[in-house]
Amino acid sequence: MSRVAPARRAVAVALVLAGALALPACASDNEEDDVVAVVEGPTPSPTAPVSQHVTAPNLGLGFDVPGTMATIDGNALTSGDQAAIDRYAQATNVTSDKVSKQAGVVDIMAADTLFGNLRVISANSKTVSYSGVPPEEITRSAIESTGNVPGQYTVRSSPIGDVAMHAYTPSSPGGASSIMIFVPLSGGRVALVGVACSSLEQAQPLADAVVASLTTS
Repeated sequence: MSRVAPARRAVAVALVLAGALALPACASDNEEDDVVAVVEGPTPSPTAPVSQHVTAPNLGLGFDVPGTMATIDGNALTSGDQAAIDRYAQATNVTSDKVSKQAGVVDIMAADTLFGNLRVISANSKTVSYSGVPPEEITRSAIESTGNVPGQYTVRSSPIGDVAMHAYTPSSPGGASSIMIFVPLSGGRVALVGVACSSLEQAQPLADAVVASLTTS
């Protein structure tokens, strides 16, 4: 019985994680429905603010992202705010149609290009039913179930309590290297924040900044 319960929780995490991973898989050129791809674009302006604090409106979860990143939240996506969608699409060199497809998938997403590579930070609109920090057994199983290769798992302290971070890489060439952050919320829920870059070396400092600045409202 003790082994069945973790297995069921892993399946539940995997179902939500599959949706979350749809966005961070930003470097893949193989799927037409990928939200973003590695693109040639402008590098961030040196005059941009170092960071900006964004909040996922429905989760009430806030965190810092680079000041150079364009952002869009779930309310704008679900309401079909075309002006906001077009601004985000133009800033990230992605089609408006692909951005619109994230309605109901993400609650907040931010992206920019650095030396031609797109960096994406997103909070999934759905949460996982779990009390506390998910252990490595569950996060690893969830990542593997989506066809990605799990890497290092760590538990980190944040301003709102402990969180789990699990790095992963794509199983096939062309995908993004990503870090999924599992953030326990009230009511036995866990939020998923994904950080995707062309390498884990680029993703790690962004993930560290997210964890160090987490807030809830």
